[in-house]
Amino acid sequence: MRALIPLLLALSLVSCADDPTINPVDQSTEQTDQVPDNVPQDVVVEDGLVMENPELDLADCFSGCSNESALFDFAYTQYKGLRGVIDGECHQYTNGYGPDLDIVSIRAPVGTPLEIVIEPAQGSLIDPLLLTHDGARYLNYNDNLGPGQSASRSVIIAPYANELPIHVIVQDARNYFNYNPKQYYDDCSQMLGGDDYAYILRVRRIDWPTEDLGNLSQTLTGRGTIAAPGDVKYFSFTAPGNAQPTVTLNRTGSSDFVLSGSGLKTSGGDLQWTYLLADESNSGSLTIPATRFKACLPSGCDSTATFGFVVLDWEGNGADNYTFDVLVEL
Repeated sequence: MRALIPLLLALSLVSCADDPTINPVDQSTEQTDQVPDNVPQDVVVEDGLVMENPELDLADCFSGCSNESALFDFAYTQYKGLRGVIDGECHQYTNGYGPDLDIVSIRAPVGTPLEIVIEPAQGSLIDPLLLTHDGARYLNYNDNLGPGQSASRSVIIAPYANELPIHVIVQDARNYFNYNPKQYYDDCSQMLGGDDYAYILRVRRIDWPTEDLGNLSQTLTGRGTIAAPGDVKYFSFTAPGNAQPTVTLNRTGSSDFVLSGSGLKTSGGDLQWTYLLADESNSGSLTIPATRFKACLPSGCDSTATFGFVVLDWEGNGADNYTFDVLVEL
């Protein structure tokens, strides 16, 4: 369960906010060579060419830190990538100094499947690590695509019907694992960063269907595979809006696969994760209880509603033998 502690450590670096301040950017799908005025030219990658400005520093947090500038919205439909740098400066957090991290916001219509990849820029020393965050909670995490690979990857389906953003949090993996939020740091001698810690963030829409398990009367079954690092499998089913379903996941493959999952808030057209659960004892089984599904609006429940849940590996890994069975019961 290597990632359990680091996920908690990151909470001290990024304070949560339900409605973070956003700097909107045009999301037109039309390709253009003209960089809009509200997109920093020094972070845009076009046709493999990087325009850079080492003075640029993206936001470190939503609130409560020294670099609390408006979050940057990346117009992923217009540009092939975004360049950033994990600098080597001391950054002030609630418990003293800490390493640099960058937060980049992405907007997309609800249900849009996105693949997010962070890779080192040419000649960079960074070991990139990414987390995704929906403005209220952490979603998933990945620190490499596999042995000997320094890039990190995540798959996320845009969760908000009102197109609130999801956020990509970029760090150097060594800072992420070595930073201890219970310790007060008065200098940055143990933290990595600098002009040679540049990264490229790439976002693209992919074909990533949700598996429909059907209509729930008593039980439904299914199966799935977390085939690659960063994969997240989405499932849906229909049931009476006031139903109280539970989902049981049973591992059928490698014991390295640590089951993790969340029910979804599907009311109002959202696909929002409610709470990420993990098989902390690595028993091979995980239950998502009825309380983790939100299919009803405050005004009441529909006679038939769509329910949803996600399955992933807790540490963001994946392989052909990361397989599982699904049982949905009333």
